[in-house]
Amino acid sequence: MIYFTSDLHFGHSSIMKFHPCFRPFSSVEAMDKALIRLWNSRVTPYDTVYNIGDLSFHKDMQASISIFSKLNGKHVLVLGNHDEAIKKHKDELLAMKKQDGNALFEEICEYKEIAVQHGQDKFHLILFHYPLSEWNAGHHGSIHLYGHIHANIANVKGKALNASYDLHGKILSFEEIYDFVKDLPPFEYSEHRMFSEEDSVESRSARIKEVLEKNNT
Repeated sequence: MIYFTSDLHFGHSSIMKFHPCFRPFSSVEAMDKALIRLWNSRVTPYDTVYNIGDLSFHKDMQASISIFSKLNGKHVLVLGNHDEAIKKHKDELLAMKKQDGNALFEEICEYKEIAVQHGQDKFHLILFHYPLSEWNAGHHGSIHLYGHIHANIANVKGKALNASYDLHGKILSFEEIYDFVKDLPPFEYSEHRMFSEEDSVESRSARIKEVLEKNNT
C-alpha cells in the first residue's frame, strides 16, 4: 500500500493550539505518541509513505530520530520549510535503519514525482510542500499533493489536494486521495494573452504593476 501525509509537526507545542481538532493533547509527549500510534495503526513495514514535509520540530535530533525509527514502512520525505535540521543531517539519516528493518528514510528530497497504479490506470503525482498554481502535466490530469497550509485548501484549479494531517486527521491512502480528485477537471491553459507582443518595455512594466496590484486587492 502507498500512503500520503504532511505537516505532522512532531515536537511542536503550539500546533496543538493552532489546530486542536485532531490534536486534543495536554503535552507534546502525548501528541508524539498518539501520532506514532496513528501512523502504525495503518502503515505496515511493507508499505510506503510519502511525507510532504514539516515532520519534526524537536531541536534535539536524537529525539527526532527516536520518533522516526518507530514509524512503520518505507518513508520518503519531501522537505518542508521546517525541516532544515533534517536537511542538514540528510546523509547521516539516510544511512540509519528503523525498528522495522527499513531505512530510516528511503529518500529525502525537495520535490518528487511518482507514478501510482490504481486498478487499470496509472496516475502521475507531483509532490511538493507548497501548493502550486500549475504543475507538470496538470493539464493532462496529473495530481498535485501539497501541505504547508494545514487545515486549509489552496485556491488552486485542477486535481490538487492538501494532504496535511490537520485537514484529514489521518494518513491518507491513494484510494482516499483519488476519491477526492477523481471528478475534478485538469486545469486548462488559457489562450488569453495578458500582454501585447507589441508592448514597449515601459508600457509592459506599468501593466505588470497594475496586474500585481489587482491580484492583491
